This record gives sequence, C-alpha cells and structure tokens, in this order.
Amino acid sequence: MALTVDEQPLVDEVQQTREGLTGRRVFVVRSDDASEVTSLAALGAAGVPVIGAPYDVSLPGFLVSTRNAQAAEGWDMRLVELTYEELGYTPVDNPLNEPDAIAWTWQETTESYVFDRSTPDALPVITSAGQPFKELPVREGSSLVATIRRNIQTFDFAAADDYRNAINSASFTVDGVNIGARQAKLNVVGLSEPTVRNGVDYRELTIQLKFKADWRDYFADRGTKQLASGNLVAIVAGTPPQPVDDDWPLDGSGAAKANSTDTPAVLTFKPYSELSFAAWSFT
Repeated sequence: MALTVDEQPLVDEVQQTREGLTGRRVFVVRSDDASEVTSLAALGAAGVPVIGAPYDVSLPGFLVSTRNAQAAEGWDMRLVELTYEELGYTPVDNPLNEPDAIAWTWQETTESYVFDRSTPDALPVITSAGQPFKELPVREGSSLVATIRRNIQTFDFAAADDYRNAINSASFTVDGVNIGARQAKLNVVGLSEPTVRNGVDYRELTIQLKFKADWRDYFADRGTKQLASGNLVAIVAGTPPQPVDDDWPLDGSGAAKANSTDTPAVLTFKPYSELSFAAWSFT
C-alpha cells in the first residue's frame, strides 16, 4: 500500500496558554511500510506539513514539532501529531496587556495672591498709595489632576525617586492630550501589593500628575536695598534723602527704580527639577 494521508485532520484544535495559543493537529497516515510512516521526509512528500510550515493564512504561526502517535491498526494506519506555536494571539485577560486607566479631576488648593488678573490691565498688588502690602492674602485655587493606573511586574523605585516633584522639561501626551513643557508635575507614585490573576503576577502602579499653566514661580522684584558698584546699599528717597522703610521696586538687575509707584521687574524662579517624562511611556 502506498503512503497516504487523510485530507482532513482527525484532530484540529487550539488551546490557550499563558504565552498565547498552541495549535494541535492529528493526521491519519496509512501504509503497510513501517519505514514510510516514521520518515518525516516521506510524510512531508505525502502532504503532512513539515517543521516551519504555517498554521493558517488567517492565523499566523508555524509548526514546531511532529511526532508519531501510537499505531492504530498495525502499520497500515498511524497517527501523526503536529504542534503549532506563536499563533499571533495574546490572551485578552492578561493583566499586563491592559491599557492604562486614566481619570481626571480638579483638586482644591490655596495660593498666595501674587498677581492681580484684572482685564484689560492687571493691577500691581500694592496699596492705593503705591506701597506693598505687609502680608499678601491667600486665595482659593484648584489644579487639574490626572491619575494613571498601570499593571506592571517590576518597578525601580530608586530610578523613580529622581522624578519626585519633577516637572516635564518637554511636551508629552497623556490620554491623547498634549501637555506643554513645565505644565505637569509628577505628584504621587504608589505601588499596590502583589496580585495574581490568570496565573500572572503583577502590581498596580499609580501615578498622579498635577497640572498648571506654568510650574515656575514669579515674584515682584522689590526691596529696601539695591546694588551700587557691586555693593549692597540702602535705597534712599525723599527730601532730605532718607533710607526707605517699605520695599521699593527694583529693575531686575539690583538697581532701584526712580519712583515708588513704578512697576517692579518680575523675577522667575524654578523650584522643581525639570526632566523628560518619556521614560514613563504616557500616551
């Protein structure tokens, strides 16, 4: 009897594993020559897929092993079992494959009343006589906050600590929203206790981003002293000239402006380190 292979496999099944899907097919091979049904070359010539053969055009994967199963009826019928792997499928319920969960909210804050926001012209925060207030009032405010939750297996807290209270040095995207440079601060990072789901060990990483138009601070340049030839000297005004008691507007270079009612220069301070947020893989 010539070697023949049944056109349709006796078994054709797909099983889900942690790594993905594994395909299994069993073909019926018939011959009265034992050497033929144990020869991979002869089996391949008769139509049994060979190592490396694709599983299916609609489900990518390839044959990784072929073995002869137990003889069914002497040597005239034998089963050949084929195993396929890498079928191009990732289990949906693998927690590590879940996308980031992102929630947005407003968080109430308070802030010093540094600048007036009157329109069209903002007012300097001074008395009607042109003197600065002894104490600036505190006003209510709010900040936009995004909380990102992500399933992970490993996390480097030592590396993450470099980002504590850091602001973004360059623009990035989170939840499809473009965030400009110096508008986000990494506020909170937390890690849950270990969890197991579907045989996968993981933890939930929580990242909180806090947003402002600009995380740098701006202060009016005022004082009772100025720089003169590199020396710090008292600002004097009036007739006869007397050292001023109240903060006087300065020009940003340490020199006093001509009048107490002049608008002071604005000084920019950077209280937070500026780092790229690319390592966090926000999208």
